[in-house]
Amino acid sequence: MQKVLIVCSHYFDDTDANAICVRNLVEELILRRNEVFVITDTPTIKTENNNELCHFVFVKESLYQQLEKTSRLKVIFKAYSIVRRIINLIIYPNVSPIRSRNIIKEAKRIIKENKIDIYLMTYRPFESIQSGFKIAKLYKNIKFIAYHLDNIESASISNRIIKNILCKKSLKTLHKEQSVFDKLLVTPTSAASGGIIEVVGFPLYRTVPRVASEIEFDKDCENIVYVGTLNRENRNPGKAFEFLEKYKELSQKKIKVHIWGRIDGIDDVLDRFKSLVEYHGFIDNQYVEDIYEKADYLLNIGNTITIDMLPSKIFRMFATNKPIISFNKPNDISVKYLEKYPKSIIVTDYTADVSAFSDEINIVDAKDSEEMAELTLFKASYIVDKILDN
Repeated sequence: MQKVLIVCSHYFDDTDANAICVRNLVEELILRRNEVFVITDTPTIKTENNNELCHFVFVKESLYQQLEKTSRLKVIFKAYSIVRRIINLIIYPNVSPIRSRNIIKEAKRIIKENKIDIYLMTYRPFESIQSGFKIAKLYKNIKFIAYHLDNIESASISNRIIKNILCKKSLKTLHKEQSVFDKLLVTPTSAASGGIIEVVGFPLYRTVPRVASEIEFDKDCENIVYVGTLNRENRNPGKAFEFLEKYKELSQKKIKVHIWGRIDGIDDVLDRFKSLVEYHGFIDNQYVEDIYEKADYLLNIGNTITIDMLPSKIFRMFATNKPIISFNKPNDISVKYLEKYPKSIIVTDYTADVSAFSDEINIVDAKDSEEMAELTLFKASYIVDKILDN
């Protein structure tokens, strides 16, 4: 048995793919009878932990995250966001220094009270990496592993000058990680390689137990479900909704697109397509499989800026055996994985013939999914082997 301390962001109540990845790793570690300590954000819902091998320590979310979730404080959030962006140019990538200090304080306490063997930092958030820099100086007998669930070298900023500044700072941090930590785990889309760096995927392709929710869809309607983040710059659904609106008119079908998750700056888009789209707010992650199962189609909106970053949630979607309608740029890195999933309907040209799209949906509905050849990289068991050096 080894004792593993993991630092992450949301663990219990977020549909964020990084949180799901960590949860899957923890379950795999416990399955192998390792003891796990998790430092994570304070959950916003009541949680229970009945496993004697898993222990949780909570720290507050950053002020930015707290304001982002409070719809009543939109004006304050917008003002704070502007100030924060300016400050972030100076302190990036450690954009939440107060939270970093709280994590370091809790990590020291856990290490003092328990003989920790492995300190696992997941990016994002960067606070986990920052804590590792400090803790590694104090404890030489612990193995430090940074697991990059996102590419730190790819900033999702449209302004080229600012993006270059942030990318240079990120690369400098990446070099520091290689000199301080024992191992770096990166995804296949990362440009980092060599030395202590090993390539793994996202521990998402697995059958997740379905927990029933009270959510029901109109059975006389074709229901399309999207769970995740949408924003104006990097993941704007406007053109996708416009395409689906055309399909709705052509097919004369009753269609509804249901959205759960974090949205930023697309209120006007949702309002423009209110006859097609319904936004439901946030959803407890444990119910995601249930609404996936109840949906007719799953929706994926690809990145428009960070096209070299692979959205880990698509592997969770693959496990459902549901048809996936995906809107992507032609050079989006995720397209090559979506093409291997037999039930994918991929749209890379928003001006394409909608009737051809309609025909493709009819064909895909009759297909069965099959496991992809590259799947090993994306299994929790494979990644845990790398963490434990098995």
